[in-house]
Amino acid sequence: MAKVIDADESGKQNLEAVTEALKEPVTTETDQTAEKVSSDSAWDNKSPEELKAILNEQKNMIGRQSNDVGAARKEAERLKVELEAIKKADAMMQGHLNQTQSQEPAKKPDYYGDPESAVKSQISSDPGINDMRKELDTLKVDSIKRDLSSSHPDYAEVLASGDFEQWVSESPMRRNSYAAMNRDYDIDIAKELIAEYKAARSDTTQKKPDRAETVRAASSGNVTGSTEPSSGKKIRAADLRALQINNPSRYQELMPEIMRAYQEGRVIN
Repeated sequence: MAKVIDADESGKQNLEAVTEALKEPVTTETDQTAEKVSSDSAWDNKSPEELKAILNEQKNMIGRQSNDVGAARKEAERLKVELEAIKKADAMMQGHLNQTQSQEPAKKPDYYGDPESAVKSQISSDPGINDMRKELDTLKVDSIKRDLSSSHPDYAEVLASGDFEQWVSESPMRRNSYAAMNRDYDIDIAKELIAEYKAARSDTTQKKPDRAETVRAASSGNVTGSTEPSSGKKIRAADLRALQINNPSRYQELMPEIMRAYQEGRVIN
């Protein structure tokens, strides 16, 4: 005969079983994983001081890595700038090299074979000597201007006039004298040319007596003299220029007589 269990007793047992089941902790998969990680972690046996030291070390390492990255970037920028500078310098040197190669090599002075030309070349290429030469030329020109002005105050107008240029071009000798005057700053030639020019133009512009007046004067017996220049010996201007070029000292000695001849109209072309 089956044992009959009282319903109230059975319900009471079930309630106790459920209560016991609820009292036991429920272990989920997440809790099991966390428990495993927690048990296997290297931090379990570390004291707070050790953990703090580890954390500071990690921070220092990260700082050093950041500094290394910054230094590497700066070095890369520096190398980039240097590379650009090297490229520019290389291009400049290449262009200079091409220009130098395209030019003819400068001839070196030969002090043994041709010492005179070598010394002249050295002097002409010296900037200090060139500046000194320019200054001396300026002083020489100023002195010539003062000397010319004392003899011919209107020398500037004469030399700049077109009529003077035309007069010079009419004679090969005058052209040579004019060229020598400009080339050698020869003041004596300048004085002689200006004096000769003035004498020539004075002869052509001198007023000639009216023929009717001459006839009337002759018929009335009032002819007092001749309008002809002085009866001294005539001198050719070409001979004077040749004397000045070939024998300048003698030309200087005769300068008073030469100037008098120009004034008297005895110098002819």
